[in-house]
Amino acid sequence: IKDIQGKVIETKTEADSVMIYVDYRPGQKIVGLSWSASQFLGKGGKGTFIVPSTIGYGSTPPAGVESNSILILDVHVIDRLTETQQFQWYAKKNKLPALETTSTGLAFAKTLVKADSTLASDAASVTVRYTGKFLTGIKFDENITTAGVTFALNGTIPGFAEAIKKMRVGEKATALLPYKLGYGEFGDSQGKIPGYTPLVFDIELVKFTK
Repeated sequence: IKDIQGKVIETKTEADSVMIYVDYRPGQKIVGLSWSASQFLGKGGKGTFIVPSTIGYGSTPPAGVESNSILILDVHVIDRLTETQQFQWYAKKNKLPALETTSTGLAFAKTLVKADSTLASDAASVTVRYTGKFLTGIKFDENITTAGVTFALNGTIPGFAEAIKKMRVGEKATALLPYKLGYGEFGDSQGKIPGYTPLVFDIELVKFTK
């Protein structure tokens, strides 16, 4: 990403490439980048785009960049990923243990194992600490307080409940949810999560009741 004078603002090489989605997500890359990559370039495609400030940084640019600047984007689309490939990309980038994929499509990796505690397979209510993220790494929800948060499993999204039932008290895990196990085609009611969005949850099971 450069300004109109050619000053480099940000660079990502193939080694530290980032995942972006077609539509804009708050806290993600500028919308002009996602549009240029998704609408004009296929897998392996390269292009240079002149982006107006309205789909660039607008009136709130990063430090050192003038407000409402026109931008020049040099873009290389390394790959277009299916949902499964997105999970594999995330697991590799974040150095997760080998993923277990269930019959529903949930991808799951335990990051701390407590083999001597009880499996929550028949839990009705749980207390957990968790962080919810997009596969881009942007957080949309979190509760990592000492007490955690308690809720009934039948009141949460399917993928979150399925992941917890595979855990024991004291264990930590990362669960990658296909959009069908998250908020589906329409997203959440608060408008924080768009439709068709796969999700990541880092979970620690504090306790559960049957």
